[in-house]
Amino acid sequence: MNNVQELIKQISGVDIFQQTRKQEVIEYRSVANLFLNKVMGKSLMDIVRWYQSNGKSCNHATIIFSIKNYEIYSRYNKNLSKMFDTLVTTVTSTVSLSDLMSIAKNLSENDLKETIEYAATKINENSYI
Repeated sequence: MNNVQELIKQISGVDIFQQTRKQEVIEYRSVANLFLNKVMGKSLMDIVRWYQSNGKSCNHATIIFSIKNYEIYSRYNKNLSKMFDTLVTTVTSTVSLSDLMSIAKNLSENDLKETIEYAATKINENSYI
């Protein structure tokens, strides 16, 4: 999970573990939270523990709020969807097929459907997932 934070910091210069409410930091946390939950299949509590282990206070309600607001944030900041795509391309390329199958088993039917639709869109755009 730390590779997600490292990649975000390397590309955007934003430290998502920083104790701040600056809009830019909140938006990139949203990208990380959505990716970890929906793509990597991490539970809300896994994400909360990850933040806490890195010195950032957090709770599950914060993660839910962050994930729900990603769509709004990405409407106004196009860099967020680019970052999400970069995470999908970079981080998942190092995940084994058995890891992906394990992640897929933990997704809800709706989340799995959204992931498949997202992948189909990327394939149709001739870009890598």
